[in-house]
Amino acid sequence: LKWETSTQLNVGLDIALLDDRIELMADYYNKTTTDLLFQKQVPYTTGYSTTWTNLGKIRNTGVELTFTSHNINNRNFQWDTDIIFASNKIIVVDINDETIDLGNNCYAKEGMPWGYFNVYKRLGTWGLDEVEEAAKYGKKPGDIKFEDVNHDYKIGEEDKQYMGQGTPKGEISMVNTLSWKGFTFMLDLNCQYGATVMNITTTMMENRQLYANSPTSVLDAWTPENQNSMIAAVRRPSDTFWGENEKDSRMLYNGTFLRIRNIMLSYDFKHSVLKNSKFVKGLSLGVTVENPYIFTSYPGYDPEVGAFGNVKTGSGIDYYSYPRPTTVSAKVKVTF
Repeated sequence: LKWETSTQLNVGLDIALLDDRIELMADYYNKTTTDLLFQKQVPYTTGYSTTWTNLGKIRNTGVELTFTSHNINNRNFQWDTDIIFASNKIIVVDINDETIDLGNNCYAKEGMPWGYFNVYKRLGTWGLDEVEEAAKYGKKPGDIKFEDVNHDYKIGEEDKQYMGQGTPKGEISMVNTLSWKGFTFMLDLNCQYGATVMNITTTMMENRQLYANSPTSVLDAWTPENQNSMIAAVRRPSDTFWGENEKDSRMLYNGTFLRIRNIMLSYDFKHSVLKNSKFVKGLSLGVTVENPYIFTSYPGYDPEVGAFGNVKTGSGIDYYSYPRPTTVSAKVKVTF
């Protein structure tokens, strides 16, 4: 094993206009890492599941922009806005022409983004008029139907397709702070876009109805009267394809979201109000709400997930992930 080696190019620009009322900081970076340390899977006949190795070369490129504007600044009213944009792209440059399985159908391959999803495309379920065609794949009506990319009547590794990645293409944060006669209001918004979330949780509960709790979507499972369904027929565990949980397109969802990350309202009592107090020189009251709401089309609790505690293999994977709480807190600050 050798040390990882990184070379990085940064180009930055700082601009201030209108007596610093508008400020812009821009940064572009290009970072190449060689001999990346990674736990690679090895045959179980070795007595181990993984071994440390130097993987090859990956490249990180990205842009970070910070925009600050003092929109209004007078005696009684101030309004400031901070906007931060960040975009990062990780591309595998060289891993000796190998395709590395990072776990949960996340892969690394030369020329592709790091940790991309490579899964089967679920077409739906086999119908009663497809008995003979389904039998060629060892299946029957009501079983899940995958796309046979190479038309060899086998569903294998060659039939998996690139379907996005768990890391977002970009992130935008905006903080507005308004002050008026002792009152201060702050609104913090955060947006991420371009990520794909693999929701293993929902699909597993759809496909194993007699084993675990089920979402209401199983009410649309295949039946002879409801053959146009993406969900397999409800069967007993003794059936061949009961509980089939191959990673497929049914598990993938758009992970774009807009989160209200923080709301704060406070009031600072003026010195004139406290002038008769011998001990208290300052008093401030406030309330803060963290994570009050998130706007997203994702059906799970939260699209900003990363199961298994490993950014290399768990980014964008939802596996019974616990939802983020909404926290309300009050603040009393007294200066003596």
